[in-house]
Amino acid sequence: MQPSRYLERHASAEARDPLPSFPPVEHVLTLPLRAEPYELRSRFATLEGASRWLCIAVLNASASGDEATSNAAWLDAARAEWSLTLLHGTAHPLWLGWRGKQGLLVVDRSSAGHRLAADEGVGVARKIGCDLALALWQRGQITSPWQHSSDADTTLPADYFEALAAAEETSVAAIYPFEHLLVGPLTESMALYELKLRYYVLGLAAAGSPYAYHSMGSTLAFRSEAYCKAHGMPRLRAGEDFYLLNKLAKLGPVVRLKHAPLLIDARLSRRVPFGTGPALLRLQDLRARGELMPLYHPAAFELLRLWLELLQEVAESGETGAYRRLSMHVAPEWRSALEGSLRDLGAEEALGSACQSTTKAEARAHRLQTWFDAFRSLKFVHLLRHHGLADLPWRSALSSASFLGPELVEAAETGASAESLCAALAALERHQSWPALGLGQTSRRRQRSPAAEG
Repeated sequence: MQPSRYLERHASAEARDPLPSFPPVEHVLTLPLRAEPYELRSRFATLEGASRWLCIAVLNASASGDEATSNAAWLDAARAEWSLTLLHGTAHPLWLGWRGKQGLLVVDRSSAGHRLAADEGVGVARKIGCDLALALWQRGQITSPWQHSSDADTTLPADYFEALAAAEETSVAAIYPFEHLLVGPLTESMALYELKLRYYVLGLAAAGSPYAYHSMGSTLAFRSEAYCKAHGMPRLRAGEDFYLLNKLAKLGPVVRLKHAPLLIDARLSRRVPFGTGPALLRLQDLRARGELMPLYHPAAFELLRLWLELLQEVAESGETGAYRRLSMHVAPEWRSALEGSLRDLGAEEALGSACQSTTKAEARAHRLQTWFDAFRSLKFVHLLRHHGLADLPWRSALSSASFLGPELVEAAETGASAESLCAALAALERHQSWPALGLGQTSRRRQRSPAAEG
């Protein structure tokens, strides 16, 4: 979809309003903000030497307006620091100001008469900012073809914008490395949550999935043209980053950037149905009850690997007979879970449809990879659990996850702390031999990690 068509048919009202006038800037960053303390000076301190850039902050509140007081305090602080000026002729208030080479454009969706609807949240806020960035890019006021997305709890490294120079021309999205700050009373819970994120992504990588990446709105960048083709940011109350990346990965390669990590604070929150804040609340509750955090059974990723290899085989041969023999290649205790999960996914029908639709192996592969996407990969793992492949306590799962390598397995077995194991998983990610991410590249074959080979 062309940007002009997207802006005309699908963009937020703010992107169709009269746009603010200012000399071109190179980069743009979008932040959704709700009931946040004012911390822009500290969050952006490392970027003082960056090229001229613009932050679009979408200050939003729910229909009830419970966050309006703290949002008003945030806006007052921003007005003082950035010398913000109110723009006129727009559906919702827009404030623009500058501090050196850094610009701040605040979209006020928090004041009375401008708040989000009761069923709207962070997805709508991100969409407003990204659509506005797209409109400014189309008009030539943003010169980089990339948009950046982050969150108010994230501190950006000094080379944040320059890191995208490593992205290939064909890349549609980029994922920044990250670390959660493990300090204070939430240290263990935060380490466990990050451990859970990394365990799942490393499991996907071991299975050879092209969707083996972190889906976090605070660590994301994407090309504006690809954003249009993906029909923009989903208007969800949570998980908008996951579903946007799921669509982008079907358009081309996703690159994992290698440079200094983004630093994310640990904090409790009930502002979204799921995500870091609610997960920490649940982990705190588990600890209070003396229970251990569960992780997916490691066998789930072995079954996923077998299934992805079968998809590749069917794509190359155009024959579906191997599907009925698949369960014979797995341990007897896993067969029922595998068969039930694939049945619930409609796997046999999807294979048949792909084979009937085209005689070309490459087209079959793309069709099957598009069907079995990040969402169905996650659903497959959940269905395995539903059909009997139960989660394990986190230490037991790590101790039996051979795809993590013998050193990490041994560390889990001998009682290493959650913090040290989290750091080990992060190190494994940095040195992992990743499968091609996104569908702009065709290889799905499993690549072993250096740890597994050692």
